[in-house]
Amino acid sequence: MIKSILVGLDSSENQTIVRKYAVEIAKFLKAKVNGVHVIDIRKLYSPFVEDIFYSAGMASVPDLQNLVKNRLEKVSEVLKEGYQAALEEHEVEGEFFSKQGNVSEEIANQAKSHDLLVIGTKGEHTSISEILLGSTFSELILGVNKPVIVVPEQCKKFYIKKILVAYDGSTNSNQALEIITQSVKDHQFELEILVVENSNIEDAQSALQEAECYLKNHEVKYNCRIVKGPACSCILEHAKATKCDMIAIGSYSSSAIKDFFIGSVARELLEETTLPMLLAN
Repeated sequence: MIKSILVGLDSSENQTIVRKYAVEIAKFLKAKVNGVHVIDIRKLYSPFVEDIFYSAGMASVPDLQNLVKNRLEKVSEVLKEGYQAALEEHEVEGEFFSKQGNVSEEIANQAKSHDLLVIGTKGEHTSISEILLGSTFSELILGVNKPVIVVPEQCKKFYIKKILVAYDGSTNSNQALEIITQSVKDHQFELEILVVENSNIEDAQSALQEAECYLKNHEVKYNCRIVKGPACSCILEHAKATKCDMIAIGSYSSSAIKDFFIGSVARELLEETTLPMLLAN
């Protein structure tokens, strides 16, 4: 059961969508939702900002570090006001926290006391491809030992009725299936279990039977299917065809380097999907 949600907030363009999704899902699940904004400590070091001013042809600014700090703190205050207004509007319980430090580390630490983390795919002044392949996103996913919902900036749905679970029999996909099943059983969601048969899975039929065996012990409505083809395109096409509102997947592939990188299928999906994705670690 999800009773406590944490949402990571920043000043990027899609933070309103991320905030709205987190508050909407908290209201639906009758959960508490806290917001956290981390002031990146790297931005408080003068050399970092001096380089920006120098590259722009501007002279050095006295006491620049304090000026930057004040500016970042004002951004945090604006985020706090917007978040508190969203909580009041949706009549949801929650708090806002502002922290300083390494972004991924601070969010991971805050997530330890919650059941679910909600973040966006686009960070401050960063392209989607850079945030997905860069260190901050990867470090955050690796450092959070909780399920993570990633909300793309193209997200248009703020409700959940049907969830596609991409299942391959791996430990992480088992965790995704378990998390989703335990969370939805009291809310009459429908699950679409999809096994993609390709060179990356040894026995698709056995994987499907494993998922069915687990689900038969829980009071949830579900469909199980096997499709053949490239994993990413099959998952996206099936989610669209069956009108799913979310995709759930293990965050790592079964490769030997899974401890260092987010799985290739999960990464491709994050780059292509317009649906929120739940990543199980």
